[in-house]
Amino acid sequence: MRTLFPNVSTGFLFCSLPLITFLFLQPNQCLAKTPPMGDTHPMIPATPKPGLPSATSSPSNPNAFCPSYEAEYRVYWHGVYSGEAHHRVSLSSEQVCRAESSIKPRFRFLPFEYQEFSDFIGKSNNIYPIAFDFDWHEKREHTHGQIRFDWTNTKVKQNTSFSHETLKLEPGTQDKISLVFQLRQNLMQAKTLKPGLTWSFPVVEPKKHQHYQFTVLKTETLRTPLGKLKTVVVNQTAENSARHSLLWFAIDRDYLLVKALQYKDEAILTESVIHRLWDERED
Repeated sequence: MRTLFPNVSTGFLFCSLPLITFLFLQPNQCLAKTPPMGDTHPMIPATPKPGLPSATSSPSNPNAFCPSYEAEYRVYWHGVYSGEAHHRVSLSSEQVCRAESSIKPRFRFLPFEYQEFSDFIGKSNNIYPIAFDFDWHEKREHTHGQIRFDWTNTKVKQNTSFSHETLKLEPGTQDKISLVFQLRQNLMQAKTLKPGLTWSFPVVEPKKHQHYQFTVLKTETLRTPLGKLKTVVVNQTAENSARHSLLWFAIDRDYLLVKALQYKDEAILTESVIHRLWDERED
């Protein structure tokens, strides 16, 4: 792979919206304690069940749901350059996609560090999360745990440092990272990126479960360290939340998430902007 530019992912920077989280994570942190992929995960049935499509992929591009790349982002907190985030996405021989994300502060006195990863598969144009693991450090608090998605029995099991529960698995459910890739699939499949185009997804997060809605606002040319990028701007909202996010997806980069802003009551809380990209296409 070739480095496109010298110097975000989502470990999440004190924020609650999942896409910002995937944008806000730092290099060399996600890989330390990830469990092996394979038979440790509940299997998704090969035959259709209610709400599940047949197991198919595009013959011309079987890895379309899992673009292999690494990216670094700069993270700003209330306008201050506060940290760097790193994403790595790869496809296993079992056709399971792993998306890893980490974030570390720019300065040692900032009390946060996050590691997260998600394993998921793609069928037709849908993403099915299998496992989500996280390890968060905020001030003196250490939070960690696992979420497992059992599509065969339509259950999601949460085993964390603050919660042990089993919930019903709704059709279309995502974790906070796989959500990014499901939204990317929807954008790629849209015939036109018409303003007002909307999607909604149930999302299981470590401390809450709720629905998020995404609405296409416009297309826009964005200046980045990667050069000028043609992007589609998407607004993200959550139920009963004063926060919302604006997300920029690069159209000519297979809808890679390149910028995110999170607002609370119209004040910007966090910003994440891509700074470096290693892309399979550049080999």
